[in-house]
Formats: sequence, C-alpha cells, structure tokens
Amino acid sequence: MNIILSIGFFLPLFYFVLLMSKKNNTLSDKILAFLILAIGVHLFSFYLKYNGWWEQFPHLVGLTTPLIFVYAPLMYLYIYYSINNTELVNMKKSTHFLPSIFVSLYMSKFYFFYSEEEKRLVDLGLNHDFDTFTTIIYIVFILSIIFYVAKANVLMKNYKQALDNNYSNIKLVDLIWIRRFLMGFVFVFLPFIFIAVTRGLMKIEHSWNIELFSDFILVSAFILFGFYGIRSQNIFTDNDSGIDLSIEDNETINTAYENSGLKEEVAKEKHKELLNYMDREKPYLNPKLSLTILAENLDISPNYLSQIINQYQKQNFNDFINSYRINEFIARAEQNKHFSLLALALDSGFNSKSTFNTVFKKHKGKTPSQYLSSKPS
Repeated sequence: MNIILSIGFFLPLFYFVLLMSKKNNTLSDKILAFLILAIGVHLFSFYLKYNGWWEQFPHLVGLTTPLIFVYAPLMYLYIYYSINNTELVNMKKSTHFLPSIFVSLYMSKFYFFYSEEEKRLVDLGLNHDFDTFTTIIYIVFILSIIFYVAKANVLMKNYKQALDNNYSNIKLVDLIWIRRFLMGFVFVFLPFIFIAVTRGLMKIEHSWNIELFSDFILVSAFILFGFYGIRSQNIFTDNDSGIDLSIEDNETINTAYENSGLKEEVAKEKHKELLNYMDREKPYLNPKLSLTILAENLDISPNYLSQIINQYQKQNFNDFINSYRINEFIARAEQNKHFSLLALALDSGFNSKSTFNTVFKKHKGKTPSQYLSSKPS
C-alpha cells in the first residue's frame, strides 16, 4: 500500500508540473493543476499517517483538513472556465473558498496553541474538544459535494442550450472530456462521502480500512485525470467573438424577447428574408456556419436573429440549420445513389459522421440507412 500512496503523492506533483508548463495552457489547465496538487497533498498526509508519522509528529495532525473544502469548488471552477472562453479571473469566484478559509481560522487555535500530547489525544479520539466541529465538517463536506456537482450539471445543461442557439455543428465544441471529468469526480468522492456518513455522522467503525480503498480509487483516478487533462485542448475551436454563451431560463428569455425592441412587422419581414436566403444561398452547406455569420449575411444582430428563429420557427438555431441539412442530404441521396452516405452528409453541411447520425435520428426517428430503405424506390 505504501507504493500506491507514494504514487498518489509523486504523480500529482508530476501532473502539476506538466499542466503548468503545458503549451498554450489556459486558466482551466491551471485550476485543474491546483486541484490535482491539493488532492495530492491530502494523499501525502494520509501516507504520513499510515506510516505512523502523525503519532511521532503530532503537529502534522489536521493540517490538510481545510483542503477538503477546496476540491468541489476547484472542480466547478475548472468546468466553468473550460466552457467560458475567458482567461480573466472573476474575483467573485474567490467566495467559493470561504469555507476552507473559515476552517483554517477556526483550527488555528489547534495548530498553534495545542501541545503535541493534546494533538495526539485529539487524533486518537480521547480529547473531545473538536467533536461537534468535526461533525459539522462532515455535514458541510457532503453538502458541498452535492451542491457543486448539481451546480456543474446545471452549468453544462445551460451551456449546451447556448450552443444550440449559436452553432450549427455542436461537434465544434467537444464536451465529452468535461462530462467524463464530472462523472469521475463523483465516482472518486463517493467512498469519501460514505466515510463521512458512516464514520463521521453515524459513528460506525469499519472492520477494514476503507480509507485505503478510497485512496486507491483516488490514485487510479489521478492517472486518468492527469492524462486526459494534459491531452485536452481548449474546448473552444472556431468560436465566434461577441457571442454570449450564458443562458437564462425560458421565462427570462421570453421576457427579454418582449423587451428586445424588435418590432413585430420588422421581425416578420426579417423572417421572410431569412427563409428566402436559406433557400436561395444555402448557407447551411458551410459546416462552420454560426449564428453570428448568418446574422452578418442578413444584416441583423445575432440576438434578433435568434429571437426570430425561436419565435417563428419554434426551433433553436442548431435544429433550424440542421433541418435544412437533412432535407439537403435526402435530396442528394435520392439523386446520387452511387455516393456513400457519409460523403453526401459532408456535402450537405455536416462536419462528422457521428454528428450526422445523431442529428438525423433526432429529426427523423430513424438512422439514415433505415430511413432511405423505407422510402419507395
């Protein structure tokens, strides 16, 4: 087990250096680096405890306790800055670390004024000065994990909606790594939540060392997190400037439309112009078509164009453009049966096979081959 715990300390240091020195590293890379480093320090502390260093040097007891409240905020901020194309640090985000700061301040009397013997008794559970505080820490830790995971899920859901309203090919922005990162974070911390509930709140002592098991999972996750974190590029590719990728709830959107200043007669005229332009110029054949590009071609603001598509077509931008691409594909497939489906899809404006298959089945309820074979010859 010493080998695993040793890896759990040195591997985070290795990944921290790689992420910080990564070419064109972003703010999200730096946040991931510090998340990995923080958990690495936790693992090193457990390594010292496991090998009797806490008993030999009681001043080591509790030094990493405040760190448990930075894991979930750093996870959330990593996702936040990964899907928000900015390198500017929002100082308001520092409030996420207030619980960790408060714990550090509260424990300062333990760090600086307790003797070695008193610290040893606290670690062995023979001094009950911090029993209530420890229970509170367990509860807040559990709630923080739940809160930030839920918050990250909402953030990603809203972001996906914003992408649908601005991009015609969502493949431009690949969120697979972010989704896996969030799922991995939940999986890794489930054993720690179990420990917090059973041992911290229910006062159940396990017959086996569950902390070793949870740390083993943590080390294993490190290998994957660090590897994919180093390989991952900035989520944004070909992102248009000036697009607000934040999204509000539907009620807020409807209210914004009512107060947008776009007059109904102008909106109807622009809607008619949009449909004529789509039929005449076929801009959807451009796989990189975005709301901004189309708005520029129609001499209208992206916000007004988005409003027109949502109100008159009852679709977001992504579905609106892809409906044309699907019809284009079907027409080409009927006329050019000697071409492959992928070639026809790419010629129709799709940028990948996976995107094409996903979109086609969403709109038609069948795979492309099933749909074409079901049509009469």
